[in-house]
Amino acid sequence: MTMLGEIVVHTGTSSTPRAGAGDEPGGRHRLLDMYKTTGFPVGTKKRIDGLRLVATDADWSHGDGAEVTGPRLPLLLAMTGRTAAVDALSGAGVATLRSRMPAAR
Repeated sequence: MTMLGEIVVHTGTSSTPRAGAGDEPGGRHRLLDMYKTTGFPVGTKKRIDGLRLVATDADWSHGDGAEVTGPRLPLLLAMTGRTAAVDALSGAGVATLRSRMPAAR
C-alpha cells in the first residue's frame, strides 16, 4: 500500500489526473484510510487533526470538526501536503487545512 500511495500521490500532483492503480474499486479508499493515521514523515495525522474529511465522489469520511469536502484524489493529495490540491476542496475546514500545509520552498 505504501508504494501504491507513493505512485498515486506523486503522479496525482500533475495537472491531469492519471488513471491507474489508485483508481481501481476501493484503491483510493484504502489509500485515504492508510494516510489518515500516518505521522512521520508525511505528517497527515497532525495535518487533518480536528477536521472532518468527506469525499464527494464516494462514500468515505473521516474525523470530527470543521468539514473539508471534495473528490478523493484532491483529499488524498491535500492530506499528504500537496498545497495545490486544497484549491479543489471546500468547507469550513479548508482554511485550517491550508494553514497546516508545508511552507513553499
